[in-house]
Amino acid sequence: FVLPTGIEFERFHRVDAGEVAALKGELGIGEERVLVTVSRLSLEKNLDFLLEAVALLKRELHEPFRFVIIGDGPERRRIEARIGDLGLAEVIILAGAVKPEVIPRYYHLGDLFLFASKTETQGMVLLAAMAAGLPCIAVRSSGIDDVIRDGVTGFKTAEDRRAWCRRVRELLECEPLRREMSEA
Repeated sequence: FVLPTGIEFERFHRVDAGEVAALKGELGIGEERVLVTVSRLSLEKNLDFLLEAVALLKRELHEPFRFVIIGDGPERRRIEARIGDLGLAEVIILAGAVKPEVIPRYYHLGDLFLFASKTETQGMVLLAAMAAGLPCIAVRSSGIDDVIRDGVTGFKTAEDRRAWCRRVRELLECEPLRREMSEA
């Protein structure tokens, strides 16, 4: 019998809307769609894939969006440079490390949760994202197979930027599907 690690569901599920609105103001987020990830900024988290896929999304999507990356780590400077090289400075917000007591607000900024790590054993951030009502789009790996129900709570894709981008666009452009997955 396997008993996976759990999370405090209510902590991520119920967040004061006024606090989320204030955080949006602090971060300079308006009415655009918001994509979120929570990750240590390190090589094994596959953030280069996310950045390249978001650059493709920026070229293909006809509505404005922001991508908030929450977390810090040894690759921060390289990630900042990569964001500049890909022309994503106006799209990406590097929020840095966030105190545990306010992290649920950051999840509630988002419309979707993005995840590309292939080294997870469980993916706790995916559980937190789903508790916050965020459909997840993740690169298929053993660590997420038991967490995301493909087509129900999000999508699992191959490590292919175009396939991943198609799923993100599908959820951004289809409000009923996004709402259905959010409720699931």
